[in-house]
Amino acid sequence: MKNKPDKLRPCLLIADDDAASRLMLKAILEQEGYRVVAVEDGKEAVEAYQQIHPDMILLDVMMPVMDGHEAARRIKRLMGDRFEPILFLTATDKETSLVACIDAGGDDFVTKPYSRVLLKAKIDSLLRMRALYSTVLTQRDELEYHRVSMAQEHDTACAIFDNIVGTAVRDYVGVQVKLTPSAQFSGDVVLSARSPIGALYLLLGDFTGHGLTAAVGTVPVAEIFHSMVQKGFSMSNILSEVNQKLAGMLPTGLFCAAGAVVVEPSGNQLMIWNGGLPDAFIYNQNKGGIRYRIPSSHLPLSVLPSDSMNSHMTMIDIEQGDRLYLYSDGVIEANNTAGEMFGSARLLACMNDSAQDSCFDGINDALNQFLGDEVADDDVTLVEVDLDVQREFKQDENYKAQASKRTASWRFSINLDVNVIRQTDITPLVLQAISELQGLQDFRGQLSIILGELINNSIDYGVLAMDSGMRDTADGYMQYYTLREERMNALGFGAIQIDCEHTPADSGDGGELRVRIEDSGAGFDSILLSKHAADSPAFHGRGVYLVRSLVKSLEYQSGGKVVEFVYQWSNG
Repeated sequence: MKNKPDKLRPCLLIADDDAASRLMLKAILEQEGYRVVAVEDGKEAVEAYQQIHPDMILLDVMMPVMDGHEAARRIKRLMGDRFEPILFLTATDKETSLVACIDAGGDDFVTKPYSRVLLKAKIDSLLRMRALYSTVLTQRDELEYHRVSMAQEHDTACAIFDNIVGTAVRDYVGVQVKLTPSAQFSGDVVLSARSPIGALYLLLGDFTGHGLTAAVGTVPVAEIFHSMVQKGFSMSNILSEVNQKLAGMLPTGLFCAAGAVVVEPSGNQLMIWNGGLPDAFIYNQNKGGIRYRIPSSHLPLSVLPSDSMNSHMTMIDIEQGDRLYLYSDGVIEANNTAGEMFGSARLLACMNDSAQDSCFDGINDALNQFLGDEVADDDVTLVEVDLDVQREFKQDENYKAQASKRTASWRFSINLDVNVIRQTDITPLVLQAISELQGLQDFRGQLSIILGELINNSIDYGVLAMDSGMRDTADGYMQYYTLREERMNALGFGAIQIDCEHTPADSGDGGELRVRIEDSGAGFDSILLSKHAADSPAFHGRGVYLVRSLVKSLEYQSGGKVVEFVYQWSNG
């Protein structure tokens, strides 16, 4: 301790009115390696404490101006939640005097004349207590900081989930939802929206597990669902997109059982898809109860890759008085205090025994009575859709005007400079913008071939001025791409402009996509590129031939600097 730097040595404050005792004690403690500040009375001790905040205070009991007891009480009040031990120096060992020292806030005492060994032992013991207290205090503050931080993060997460996943499904007339999470965050999600033509789209998802881990997947599902419904995509396309997203982000073993429903206004059928949920039911009180059962006929979302997934919707005829019931497995697997499951039999009994048009309240009441005070182990979700209400849905004129706007003609242009050409794969960029159009998602494959071929030709033969004839032989093919890489790295100037315009068909089904691609090059021999037949042995030229077979028209202009094509599409 004696060799430690001053800032590492404990600082002791001594208050003793006897000069000889004070000086002697100060000398002893400094020899033991402590830093010492000495004052003459209790008042000076309080003032010194406020200035230096020592690690420990040694107070004589009997002092003028302010005695040790009063000084101790004041210093303890100034400490707050800190702990600097107080050691009383007393000339008496009477029990009453020692008790008074403790009552005044003292942590220990030592009687005069001092035993140097005992004095050091008590000081070191109290300093160890102080160090332990400081550690506990620091840990307490850290825990409180983390508690507050976690609470803030939790509140933020709740707000984000509410804003992204939260749905106005209860605002739709004829739709009732019971969603009871087993934890703060729910792994069940119910999403609903109306398409541009007024169809009701509804999706119930049940992620593996519960709590935050299960709830994470609900965010992308909600974003994809609402975005694609608004743009008029089919439910099959939405399910495929959700499946692709979840398959790429969820770890093995985590998946989403889902039920999807579409009810067209003024229609006599509904479309439904059940992937891993318990059996859905169509109930009609006027037809004797349960009229139709829809079992799961698909795997849950994210289990299969999208190219292997079957997103085909089942068509079911609707009759007057029909109501649809979807629910997560948390309903039938809910356990009561006796360890019994609510089960499918109780659910069916609620529906078969109901004398009402709706079974929703009856199922809820039966489930609540069954659980009592027990909290379900899993998220519990029940959805009822009054199909009569959905079939009678009428759009107001404002909604129709908005829907009409969504399907209007559109156009956009993209100007790409040399930095973008060098660093970016342009084709997916343009393809993504185009395929967001209603209906064109199903034509991504053909559009990718067309755009990829023509954009790459504009870069290679326009911006980079490559010679297509180099690829007539295998050796030339390799030399071609070596030279292409060199020219791309050295490229100092270059640009491509892509103009896209879409015109819907008069029938409302399909339309024409016109794309114009112009590069900054000097032009190239477009006839040479397209003269090869499909079975040509040449290593180049067949791409343009394939493009011509996919488009309505293909035309080169301005000496090869510009290429324009028209792509006609239809869902028919």
